[in-house]
Amino acid sequence: VVMALCNVVCLSSVIATLFATYVCRVALETLQNLNDDFLYATYPPLLEYCRIGFAYFTYDSFALYKSFAATPSVSQERLARRILSFVSQRTSGLAHHFCMAFLCLPFVVYVCQDKAHLVLAVVMLHEASTPFLCAYLAMKQLRATHTPLFVVNAVFFVTSFFVFRICAFPYLYWRYMRWKGLSNIVEAMLSVRWYCNVGSFTIAGLQYYWFYGIIRRVVVLTRKEAKLS
Repeated sequence: VVMALCNVVCLSSVIATLFATYVCRVALETLQNLNDDFLYATYPPLLEYCRIGFAYFTYDSFALYKSFAATPSVSQERLARRILSFVSQRTSGLAHHFCMAFLCLPFVVYVCQDKAHLVLAVVMLHEASTPFLCAYLAMKQLRATHTPLFVVNAVFFVTSFFVFRICAFPYLYWRYMRWKGLSNIVEAMLSVRWYCNVGSFTIAGLQYYWFYGIIRRVVVLTRKEAKLS
């Protein structure tokens, strides 16, 4: 069971890392090729990612389930009970993947084809933290959590998560504020359509919730290491 879990986690980590690298490359290319027009500057290759992204998020949802199902505590349970346990314990991750695959990406491809590519590129850079998360999961399964490499990876993970996820939406509102010639970010929030704010706050809320969990986990691990030493 342990070997099966390691194999699933390592394989899904490699695939997620490759996808994240591709996404960040597309996002950086997009930002390099856009002008200062916040809303109407476009970069057509960005839409190709969105079509690939649907397949990825669908696969990753399945990979999350496979790694969960391989854990010793649930591997012997019946299928229906295992699925219910998975949904109840991975609600936020599944909600994120569902929204991305079935709401956000189709909306971008079929509704916002020629708008807000700068916003999309910044949101895509969320994936910059994914390789470090994958490395963390892989090292955890390989029981390499007491190595210097694990500590270095944890620092990069927390830093990249903060820069590319926590700071993303304040940065976007700041860019919009400058584009519209407004005096502060609050005016920027009040000047956009309500559903834009709802979408932003929903996605940002998930990032803040996960970041809180990450910090808690870092504190717990630090205390354990201090006790062991």
